[in-house]
Amino acid sequence: MPEGLEVNTCSVKYPGVETRALSKLSFKLPRGSFLVISGASGSGKTTLLRSIAGLVDLSNGKITWGGSLIQGPADRLVPGYNHIKLITQELELQEKMTVRENVRYAMRAFSDPYKSERVEELIKICRLRDLEERRPDQLSGGQRQRVVWAVNLADEPELLLLDEPFSHLDVMLKSEMTTVLKEIHRELRITVIMVTHDPAEALSLADKILLLRLGKMDMLATPKTMYNQPATAYGAAFFGEANIFTRKNLESMGVKSSEANGKWMVRPEDVVLEADGRGVEATVTDVQFRGFYYMIHLSTSQHVEIKAICNRALKTGSKWLVRWPVSKLHHLKK
Repeated sequence: MPEGLEVNTCSVKYPGVETRALSKLSFKLPRGSFLVISGASGSGKTTLLRSIAGLVDLSNGKITWGGSLIQGPADRLVPGYNHIKLITQELELQEKMTVRENVRYAMRAFSDPYKSERVEELIKICRLRDLEERRPDQLSGGQRQRVVWAVNLADEPELLLLDEPFSHLDVMLKSEMTTVLKEIHRELRITVIMVTHDPAEALSLADKILLLRLGKMDMLATPKTMYNQPATAYGAAFFGEANIFTRKNLESMGVKSSEANGKWMVRPEDVVLEADGRGVEATVTDVQFRGFYYMIHLSTSQHVEIKAICNRALKTGSKWLVRWPVSKLHHLKK
């Protein structure tokens, strides 16, 4: 298989800005992967995506796709590459054309027999069968999104870049569009890189997640590893509710660890609450209804705050014994 994406010690510094948008970032991505770039606002997600598209000049380092160098605007008369498609939140279409005409227009350089076959394939994969004769102004936000995907996939790009594709959609539409995007990736076997600040999107879509913090890589891992074994307290908190403990916290609860330094994490769903038995005593301080579960907030006599998930509401002020399996206490590097 041809080489995929390689980002090699890349840095980006915008004029007039003291800190770097990206700092010495390096990673490799095989073809056919689905990478999600995530992180807090200002972490460098969109800068990295636009750098991969050839729309941002690097201060240092290089990016290659298939072994070929991706150059920025300073080195190309027309920035960007035909085989790399970046889809932003603008969702631009030919407003006077129908859905079918929009997809077909994107393939105007192809022969008619292949064009017809490809249009049918994309209409099916992107779930546009009942929308073919509508114009863009007759479409909902989710429908328009799917048409934009079909248009950008029409001429068979090698790399599809998506910048916050679901940010303007409601929860129900977001769930539907997540399914469609997974089908597109599976059916077309295209390499997809998507930016999102939503941890649920990242965990449900990605083969690998790249977590950025202040322009640097915090961690690159599978969704399960990112959630269950994060490298840092930042990563632990970013991908879900987490109990973060210091060594002093653990010692106050009689919990031992072989690691001398750092912090430790336990997910709320791994915390066990019992009326009798073993564990450290803690008092319920708050109960939050979350739909199919309750988030229980507790505090020990040493003022260590603990969160636990429960299938029923517990009385505020009630006392419980708190514990967790040893295997669920995860050491964080920082």
